[in-house]
Amino acid sequence: MNQSDILMLAEILIMINKGSQVKWSEDGGDTIRQGTARHIVKSPDNIGFLGFNEDVLTGYLRITTITGLAAFLPMTGVLQLRREGLFTDV
Repeated sequence: MNQSDILMLAEILIMINKGSQVKWSEDGGDTIRQGTARHIVKSPDNIGFLGFNEDVLTGYLRITTITGLAAFLPMTGVLQLRREGLFTDV
């Protein structure tokens, strides 16, 4: 990770901490999804929080979509979407 990645990760973590409304697109902007950033979990099948010694980039961001369903995005993917301008707060 370079300095720019760390700053982007910090922005994402602040959004999560604030429970911000976020929008993202996993298909280059053709489909925009929106929801509330909740927390980082171990995996979609294990929604426990990461331990103090676990890398945040190995986790998944849990988002409650505006339709009420849970979406789980890998943190490495969230960081990449942020780099591309496809993950933002509303």
